[in-house]
Amino acid sequence: MEINLNDLKTAVKRVLAGTGNSSTHEGAENLIFSAGAVHSYNGSISVSVPLFDMESRPFALTGTLHGKKLAAVLAKLKGDTVDIDADDQGAWTITHATGTVEPTMFQDTLSSDIAALQLDKLTWTRLPDD
Repeated sequence: MEINLNDLKTAVKRVLAGTGNSSTHEGAENLIFSAGAVHSYNGSISVSVPLFDMESRPFALTGTLHGKKLAAVLAKLKGDTVDIDADDQGAWTITHATGTVEPTMFQDTLSSDIAALQLDKLTWTRLPDD
């Protein structure tokens, strides 16, 4: 799945900024990719940022990654787009202009918390871009 690298970096940055650094909630440092968005939850607030592929379709891959580590990896990537593919076990391979990266996937400890919030039933307020 081809995705704009800047859009991916921006989504990760916004979710990390929205949930902050001061959580003792298990898994709060992780980002969950599902339902066409990047999500996190710190025990008090849930942040979800929509993410689309180059064809403007919702991001279809699912997985849980460490947020700050993913942001650090993405900051080093070159090019305008990346290809992200998943194998049969759900492990991702991110292919970019100068090589590939295989980020470490984590056990999803937050999906049940996020599902309990019934995000699809909430009224969302758009946050400013800056």
